[in-house]
Amino acid sequence: MANRESMTVVEIHERFFALIGEYAKRNLTPIYQTDDNRSLALGKMMATAFGWDGNAIMLAAAEALEDSNFHDDAAELRAKVPGA
Repeated sequence: MANRESMTVVEIHERFFALIGEYAKRNLTPIYQTDDNRSLALGKMMATAFGWDGNAIMLAAAEALEDSNFHDDAAELRAKVPGA
């Protein structure tokens, strides 16, 4: 694998999705072990990464919605974050 400085965006995405899958295997209870558990795993990873700061989590989710062309939903979520 390439070192971090020379990783392509594709390599970063591949590694990121592999890490999400590994997190799901190790941390989701069996009831949530489904073929498509990436959303659950990523949500839990985001909560941990942002120190359970709801405002930071909402801003990250709003950015994902914006990038997915859900502009109105992103705006609604941002409106709930003080100072955003």
